[in-house]
Amino acid sequence: MNDAIYGFVFTARDEQDALQQQHIGQRVSSEITPWIVHYDVATIYVKQWPVDLWFVEVVESLDHSQLSADSDYIAANTIRPLKQLPCSLLFGPTGERVCQLLDNICQITLPQIEQLAALANPISAEAYANVWNAWLNKTTNSTMHRDADHTGTLAIGEGENASPIYNGFLTINDLLHKRARELVGDDAFIKPAGYDDEVYLVAEWSKACSVLLQTAMGLGAEQYIHAKDLPLLLLGWKVLNNI
Repeated sequence: MNDAIYGFVFTARDEQDALQQQHIGQRVSSEITPWIVHYDVATIYVKQWPVDLWFVEVVESLDHSQLSADSDYIAANTIRPLKQLPCSLLFGPTGERVCQLLDNICQITLPQIEQLAALANPISAEAYANVWNAWLNKTTNSTMHRDADHTGTLAIGEGENASPIYNGFLTINDLLHKRARELVGDDAFIKPAGYDDEVYLVAEWSKACSVLLQTAMGLGAEQYIHAKDLPLLLLGWKVLNNI
């Protein structure tokens, strides 16, 4: 008898086939797209928001030969949801306010982008980098990344080694790109000649993104932040919440 396999599944809240509370304890199959069941919640990288997070049992998995041996997930045709979990787990031990920030980004306005961009400054960027290095010095990450310039870093490794808020900075970057597309379309982006698949945010949006990343660091990684740096990292939070 094989040991039961358990893991974590996230579903976009607006998807028609998203898991619901009534599915708990029931077998749920996916005929077309398999369920992606992650062994570790820290490895989950969400590119949309909001989502729901579930602890599940794998009932019927796909052929293991379809996955690499070092994969951090398993694909399943049928799962049994056992419990709905708080989405804050996706962003580290203190991820609750990171979730609130993602809610803000999904509804961000052009005047807020302008205000955030005006807050961008090298001192806050340095404070952001300082937190990266403080985190690296207190974890088991590779020493090669310590004391480097992390003013623009989004992730370093994988899972708990990606960042103090796991894959949260990547999610913020993706969501702001999506919001920029919704609000101003191509005017928010620069496409380098000869690189059709690459786009960069124009200056104002790029500065706003930096402030949002700093805000996420202030909200989700306070345990690694020097007291004098915390107000610098939370400037954007005040704008978003009219504080």
